[in-house]
Amino acid sequence: MKDGALSVNVVAAYEAARVQPGLTPYLARVLGGLAVNRETTLSAADAAALFPDPLESSVSKLESFAWCPFRHFAQHGLQLRLRSIHELSDANLGELYHKVLEHFVGECIAGGRTLRDLSADDVERRLERIGRHTLPGFAEKLGLDEPRADAARRQADRELTAVLDAHRTWPKHTPSRVELSFGDHAAASPAEAGGTTTAIASLPPLVLQTPKGRSLRLRGKIDRVDLVRTKAGPLGIVYDYKRSAGRRLSLDEVYHGLSLQLITYLLVLQEHGNELDVGSIRPAAALYSPLLGGFKPVPHPQEATKEGFNPHQAFKPRGVIDFGQIDHLDPDGSRGQSRTFNIFRLVDGTAGKIDSSDSLDSGSFDALLGRVRIQLTLLADRCLDGDVEVRPRRHGDALPCGRCDFQSVCRFEVGLHPAAKLKAMKRSEVIAELGEGGR
Repeated sequence: MKDGALSVNVVAAYEAARVQPGLTPYLARVLGGLAVNRETTLSAADAAALFPDPLESSVSKLESFAWCPFRHFAQHGLQLRLRSIHELSDANLGELYHKVLEHFVGECIAGGRTLRDLSADDVERRLERIGRHTLPGFAEKLGLDEPRADAARRQADRELTAVLDAHRTWPKHTPSRVELSFGDHAAASPAEAGGTTTAIASLPPLVLQTPKGRSLRLRGKIDRVDLVRTKAGPLGIVYDYKRSAGRRLSLDEVYHGLSLQLITYLLVLQEHGNELDVGSIRPAAALYSPLLGGFKPVPHPQEATKEGFNPHQAFKPRGVIDFGQIDHLDPDGSRGQSRTFNIFRLVDGTAGKIDSSDSLDSGSFDALLGRVRIQLTLLADRCLDGDVEVRPRRHGDALPCGRCDFQSVCRFEVGLHPAAKLKAMKRSEVIAELGEGGR
């Protein structure tokens, strides 16, 4: 049948159905399915059934809600899922790397050592042993055959050796906990790493009261916590491992509630740090720790030289740092660009290059923690109110639709339907907002 004849038959079938009283409700329902989902709010009963008070959640779920309420509803309310695909993905490799680093740093904690106490050869030997110990369970979980599993182990050894070689140049901070859970007491079990056992502490949930008098109970897991001892008490640094290169913390995304996880880890230390048997912990830095180095572009391979080349540059941790504590965090004290952190000291010792560095003055740092606390509670109230609107947030060029699994359900079309546009701000503008009323 030719396309033209097919089109005529389809139109004729539609017209025939349209005039049949018994088919009208079904036809309206079918045609309605072609439009964007217009639901904006669940009924009070449905909202309470799906998201009861107190709201038990994680920061990543609330971030998903902040980007698009409907995506949160589809994934965590309706619990829609894509079919599982059994393959070795980047996410799977990231899981393997987390597990190896958990055991590696756990051994350092158990032995009272830092990475700077280990030689390069010692690091390589430990990684190979821990990798071989971790691999069987990882391979069994994913159904990997022996060649693919061994290839994953060798890739992990190669990439993590470069990561830990860079970490050995960092200031001699004391690792305190790895894979530190909060809000999940079932996780408080020992982890064995090649014969060495380290206790993984579990903290209570982070409990926050919302503006509408309801309760939010957050759970999660911090990849690594380091402590810096000072006369005034311990300073806390949290690290979040990312198997990616060049991950940054956008302060305006934090301000708008789109990126809250890293700072929330500091709120957990602030709230429950005294349960780690070190006394009250003062939050000092929250940093992404890249597990991939990436490459530095040059116009031509012949122009690549060893002069000025720093193999550890790509593994610099990035995030936010309380510059008021910088002499404790980075005791080198040299002026200019820090070798470890993305901070810049001017000749007079104050912070420079505010818009391109990770430093905040102590007042702005504390205000940022307060802003995150407020955003978490506002998002919780909206979730408990039953907000399921199909209206993703656009921040600069970033829109969540490109990485969303539920576009076939919401039927939102980029370019045809409006997104909620959020203001893009420089770091200095966010700092100004925090000082004026963001607290």
